[in-house]
Amino acid sequence: MRLIRAVRNRPALLLAAAAVGFGAWVVWDAVTPRREEAALRPGGLGGVEGLNPVDLLGPPVPGPRQVRNLPRPGVVTADLIPRLQPGMSRTAVEDLIGPPPDDQLQPVQNVDGRLTYRASYPANLGPVMPLPPGTTAPGPMTIGLEFDATRPGHPLVKVHIPDPMS
Repeated sequence: MRLIRAVRNRPALLLAAAAVGFGAWVVWDAVTPRREEAALRPGGLGGVEGLNPVDLLGPPVPGPRQVRNLPRPGVVTADLIPRLQPGMSRTAVEDLIGPPPDDQLQPVQNVDGRLTYRASYPANLGPVMPLPPGTTAPGPMTIGLEFDATRPGHPLVKVHIPDPMS
């Protein structure tokens, strides 16, 4: 009871004691070396002079490394169309098809209150048929993939396939 009454009568004394304690802690933390710093200095590990902690651990062991051998740019073929399902993440789509050409990635747009973006891919959907004489070859076909930019992973929303008869 006496301690509580003394603190109540002298709050500045309590504040000064807290400030001195905090200052001492900051000074002690600045002066004492960190464990990692001590290990890197010569003689820092158990007083052994000139011992490098890397020597104790040995050379780094190479871990599994994933190398993506994706064609540049990705081309959509007829067998890939059924495998493109709404809800697939963008990385899953790019693992399946490959990345889109740099000039075919469109900026994010607000469509009916939803932020989406499209990526267009060149498509090769069927066998090449001989053209009748006097006709010109149609331009290359492109397929558009629409992604949801607001959800994590940017899931696939829709696959836009142009009608070859139009």
